[in-house]
Amino acid sequence: MLLLLTLGFAVADPVVLTETPGPSRCELSLAVRGKLKVTAGDKSDELPLVADANHTFTDHPDRPGRSVRVYAAAKSTSQVAGERTARDLPADRRRVVAQQTAGGLVHYCPAGPLARDELELAAEHLDPAAVAGLLPGRAVAVGGTWDVPSEAVRAACHLDGIGACAVIGTLTAGGPQATFALNGTAEGVENGATVKLTLKVTGTFDTAAARVVRLTWEQTDVRGQGPASPASELTATAELTRTPAAADPAATADLPNGEAVPDALLDLRYADPRGRFTLTHARCWHVVGRSADHLVLRLLDGGTFVAQATVTAWKAAAPGAHTPADEFRAALAKLPGWEPEAELAAGELTVPAGWLYRVAARGKQDGQPMTQTAYLMTAAGGGQLAVGVLASPGAAVNGRDERLVRGLLPGTPR
Repeated sequence: MLLLLTLGFAVADPVVLTETPGPSRCELSLAVRGKLKVTAGDKSDELPLVADANHTFTDHPDRPGRSVRVYAAAKSTSQVAGERTARDLPADRRRVVAQQTAGGLVHYCPAGPLARDELELAAEHLDPAAVAGLLPGRAVAVGGTWDVPSEAVRAACHLDGIGACAVIGTLTAGGPQATFALNGTAEGVENGATVKLTLKVTGTFDTAAARVVRLTWEQTDVRGQGPASPASELTATAELTRTPAAADPAATADLPNGEAVPDALLDLRYADPRGRFTLTHARCWHVVGRSADHLVLRLLDGGTFVAQATVTAWKAAAPGAHTPADEFRAALAKLPGWEPEAELAAGELTVPAGWLYRVAARGKQDGQPMTQTAYLMTAAGGGQLAVGVLASPGAAVNGRDERLVRGLLPGTPR
């Protein structure tokens, strides 16, 4: 009886749920099931979605608010309405930095710009750096509870903003391998889309290592349609295992100093499948459509739609030549649905090589008041690209269209 009483008191000892940062090897699996809700005009459709991902990486905390992940593997597959897509991090993009900045958490690769799908693969999984914020940072008795801060939930769920949040943590068992649970709901926004989510999380806290070593994260969310994404109903289950790892000075070498990250590291890259151009662009531009002839991007500012840009391969010119400006302007006036009213500006822009021409006009697109800024870019070899940017009058594009165009590089079609 005395032995049983002693064991009972030992189990009931409070556990200090505070993480000690340190290098760790992480193995992470993710399974997503659900449906996308696509609306086009007055028609809507539900497309089944199945996605799976597996990541293996070492996580190296570099300083408060920054860690470096070195991926041994990062792969995902997804099927939407039966169409399968596979993703993988290329060998030269497997060192990824996760850094808190004044504008929030950003991920980048010191070796150069990531593609959008590479960024999603590396940034949109369960973040080990977010786990510490889910804990209370104090001693908790078995059966004791704590309110999980809304900011910690926002960070762990990759939300841009969070509103109502009611997530409760509970220490379910003590001992060297203490266990806990997180349960509750939250509402927020991501890329301009509303999100309502339900969380059911269980974890194991190693008291000797002072860190969470296992985590099972179940999340069900309902998302509204956003300016760059369809509505959806999804259930995601993530399994994270962490074990201690040795420090690696090479992982944290050559990183930017200070809190700000250079724009060049935050830019994304895109390569036209037919080789007609490559594009380096700011993250505020989101690809929303592709066809044989066009690439469509939308400019979002804090989740708010600002403008839409369409990149088109223009007819080639002779080497060293370009389409005459008057011919380009005449072609713009005949675009489907465009009713020009007044030309606002026109002229050449200075570029290191080739030729760049811009014309801005006021008019109506499909009956709606719009401003259209069109660019024609010509490379020395005669390859030409046209970019048309539509925005509501007074929209704060603030030169981001020109920066987008200057990130284009005409290629050799194949």
